[in-house]
Amino acid sequence: MNHASIPSATLLATARTMLRALAPLVLLAAPSPCQPPVADYLFDGDTVSSTPGASLMVLDTIGGEIGFGERTIDGFERTVCTFSEEVGLALSPVTAAFPQGAYTVVLLFRFETVSGYRKVLDFKGGTDDGGLYVQGGNLGFYPFAVGFGAPISPSQWIQVVLTRDEAGNVAGYVDGAPQFQFADSQAAAVVGPGDELRFFQDDSETTGEESAGSVARLRLYPFALSEAQVGGLDRIPCPLIPDAAANDLAVNKIRVLRRVKLTAQVPSRTILVKVEIQNRGRHEEVIPDLEALANLVALSVDPIGESCTAPTPVLAADANAFPLVLPPRKKLKVPFALTIDCASDPLPSTSGDPGHEDLRISVDVFRQALGEGPDMHPADDVCPRPAGFLGSNLDPCPSGTFKDKGCGPKFSDGTVGADILIDVLVR
Repeated sequence: MNHASIPSATLLATARTMLRALAPLVLLAAPSPCQPPVADYLFDGDTVSSTPGASLMVLDTIGGEIGFGERTIDGFERTVCTFSEEVGLALSPVTAAFPQGAYTVVLLFRFETVSGYRKVLDFKGGTDDGGLYVQGGNLGFYPFAVGFGAPISPSQWIQVVLTRDEAGNVAGYVDGAPQFQFADSQAAAVVGPGDELRFFQDDSETTGEESAGSVARLRLYPFALSEAQVGGLDRIPCPLIPDAAANDLAVNKIRVLRRVKLTAQVPSRTILVKVEIQNRGRHEEVIPDLEALANLVALSVDPIGESCTAPTPVLAADANAFPLVLPPRKKLKVPFALTIDCASDPLPSTSGDPGHEDLRISVDVFRQALGEGPDMHPADDVCPRPAGFLGSNLDPCPSGTFKDKGCGPKFSDGTVGADILIDVLVR
């Protein structure tokens, strides 16, 4: 692996000439968090909300007894509420919390069975067959809309979100991905006269449309979250994760010129490689100086073939920009200069004649360069990498709000994580 080294004054001058029109280091703003929920049930051995505003709402059991046990969610052991078939939860009163008829319900749970119809949420006190279901692995609101792609598997922890805005538009999501939407002209997603929301128990109109399972978290908001806000919701609340395990830096993307042309008149070219990293942890990260940044972000360049040696990447950051402070969620673009003067295979790679690339690049981020505390998600410290390395495709706490999309080019099947290659042409 060719680690980035501290550039000499000459190399830095060359890099700065290239970057004159650009800021060498760019901090990217992150979206603002949404408002807190009016109720947040964590099921840490009880059914009491962690938010004081929910004290008038009572979450009780229906149909039998619930239990509590330890389960692994997104790599962490925590206490959850367990329930058998025919047993569910009922929350009341709730309409006072939704004065405008708008709301968002967020459930982190799993079902043991997802075939057929398995009721998730009932609005009419168990007297109507309509409501939110898992339908053959999809999320649907019977009888109006159903999702697609079967994203729900047995015993898989999923975060289901149901929103209804003041105009009556209803939308459903699984792990941040939209599943369905419809106009609720019949008020099917409005709480009935009993002023009660029921979870996981089938209604009296049918039998057997339920599943045993577990629930780890239930949240209620008095408004409809947007699609972007739904995608940014956390799963496990960060206070449940020890501070010592709250560090997480990730590589988001690499931008580089994929084809470089050399000629007799221009026998070498210096190109820019821009690496975007992100603080996904709970604490701000401080990069004190150029040396720390060089030890933190390592750009590797490997030759394909034996005719040429790999060029040495040069960190092209401005020494006067330090110290750099990265609060949680902040992104940082780190530039490297790469001087290319040789091609192992001078022919161009094309769709009809592929395989003539000359260089392969990759990036590692080493959080330990900034001090004590390991990076709790080493899988996102490298690029390229595939999406969905955590199974759920969600990066859990410490930040709990990141959907990891992988890093690198796409393969022919559309998935992310292919090699990052540079094709050098000699004419």
